[in-house]
Amino acid sequence: MDPASGVESRAGDTGTPTYASEDWNESSKLEDADDSSAEWLAKSRHFLILTRAGKPAWTRYGATHKLAPLCASLQTLLAVSETNLKDVFDTESALQTVDVGGRRLVFLATPTVVYVASSALNEHENVLRGQLEYLKLVMTSLVTNAALETALTRNTKFDVGRALDAAERGELILGQAARDLSWDTSYVFDTYRTFAMPSSTRQTCALAVREALGGVPKPFAGLVFSGDGRVGAYAKPKRHYPVTISPKDIIILMNFIRVMRRADDSDKASQREVFSRVCLPSFNPNGFMYAYVSCMGIAALEAADGNTEHLGICLLTASPDAIEECRVARDALMKQLAEKDVAESLTSSALKTMHLSTSVSEALSGLPDASETLLHFVYNRPAREQHVSSTFSSEINRKDIKAIVRAYASLRASMNETRGVRDTGGAQRVRYEQRSDFNILSCVGGDFEIYLVFKPTVSVSVAVGACNRLCVWLRVNEPELFIPSPPV
Repeated sequence: MDPASGVESRAGDTGTPTYASEDWNESSKLEDADDSSAEWLAKSRHFLILTRAGKPAWTRYGATHKLAPLCASLQTLLAVSETNLKDVFDTESALQTVDVGGRRLVFLATPTVVYVASSALNEHENVLRGQLEYLKLVMTSLVTNAALETALTRNTKFDVGRALDAAERGELILGQAARDLSWDTSYVFDTYRTFAMPSSTRQTCALAVREALGGVPKPFAGLVFSGDGRVGAYAKPKRHYPVTISPKDIIILMNFIRVMRRADDSDKASQREVFSRVCLPSFNPNGFMYAYVSCMGIAALEAADGNTEHLGICLLTASPDAIEECRVARDALMKQLAEKDVAESLTSSALKTMHLSTSVSEALSGLPDASETLLHFVYNRPAREQHVSSTFSSEINRKDIKAIVRAYASLRASMNETRGVRDTGGAQRVRYEQRSDFNILSCVGGDFEIYLVFKPTVSVSVAVGACNRLCVWLRVNEPELFIPSPPV
């Protein structure tokens, strides 16, 4: 079965979409709170960014300036640990983790900036450290390493918060990323999400994107994406290296696009087109590119529900004055897609999800117990740097979704601790966990990972049978599920 045609549109879904995070906004931040406020203390997880001088730069919750004493204390703790480690062990390794007062503090220190996570959820240290790495990448995407290092080297008391204020929607971009760490599976698996479509449509789209880039000065790449942040196709200019985009850069870019496309109160239409600077940290952490983002107003999509924001395009260029050329390239791309008769297939694919009651149910035909108890799954292909997932079952609520994503992160971190078993023997590693609200089965092979969530009533044999059947079905349908290497 072709998953690009066998899934239902979101309008027909009875389950929750693959990605269910709400928008982060100023009211979410608790802007008047400090570290003694009851509402601040009630939060189970905090992220803080501070300079090596102990000056707060950004906090997920609370008024940043009111948290200055806390940030100074954290920096003092870090500095003392570094001094003691150097005296005793002749090393300058920084403090990494402290468990205190029912919370786990995890530090990620650079020569100029310190990133801190505080969690009361008994989360795996490597999960929190990975999340701090993403916040570091988001910070770099807004300010760049070179700018931070230069400013803080010249003046250790430099106010990094002012630099973030100068970045367009910088506070919202950091806040959205911090929230999505518990919602978006991209941050868990370090791979970006894709939407299924016929392989011929994807190839035609990628070639059209590459041709459209020919009219953009100093082009870097072009991407086509769905309204919920899944990537459908991308291309680089001819003979442009590297030929691929780092998956972490795509994840950071999709977060940037989500926030930048968000309508403001003054003019909703104005946010359908964006031209703003952004740094891609994995490619070059010290310089900016410029992202042109626009919806693709294709007639077939507009006719469906009048909303043209389900499908978008992002063109990346090193030129700060290329907005008009990007508009021309966008129009040329849409014209090409229409002429090649793939526009309708592309847009309908962007609207579809892998629904449990249709495509997945067919894949599990003959296993009724599995179909009835499966709540969600993720299929990750690290070598392809991409993953796909089903919709969440309609039987689970938003709170359950967050718990499931966090469980994926915890289980994956535990599986990675035993990676040597796979590396030396080549065998699959399997783990089954029973939790109060759901059970999880994970299977990590030589070139894939699959994680499945079931109702607590499922038996181990049913879960394993569903895993085996889904692995075969997914592998057969990979040409429609994943993006191949872009054309050179």
